Amino acid sequence: DPFAGQTTAKQIKVKEVKTAAQKQQEEKTKELRNGISSRIAQRNLPAAAELYLELTRLDSEQILPRQHLLDIANQLAGDNKPAESAQAYEQFLTHYSNYEYAEQVELMLGILYSRYLDKPEPAVKHLQAAAKKLSDPGQLKMCQDELARLQD
Repeated sequence: DPFAGQTTAKQIKVKEVKTAAQKQQEEKTKELRNGISSRIAQRNLPAAAELYLELTRLDSEQILPRQHLLDIANQLAGDNKPAESAQAYEQFLTHYSNYEYAEQVELMLGILYSRYLDKPEPAVKHLQAAAKKLSDPGQLKMCQDELARLQD
């Protein structure tokens, strides 16, 4: 009764209504993610990497499973796409920072920023993080040499 001052809460249901464009983007995102997974299953990493780049252009917030993202970042580095590779490695570290070999990803990022992207500040940051955890003597030497080169 609105005049008595007492109200009872009425439960309402909210339904999110998506626009045609939102539905289309979701469908395209799903299609790209499925394409990436199937290309990786077929061991076709170059094609998976291309689909990943298309996916990130469509929606930069999309996160792939850990191993897929790492494989694609490595493929992009091998394809001489340092900016795209660095972005994938950064996303990897953001979402999978507890990965048991994160220091190797830090090393790769440091090398990419240092040698290919001319970004000494993030290079030093990642190389220093890698140097604290690297156990392989060859990788540690490479890391320290790169740091020394940057700090000259």
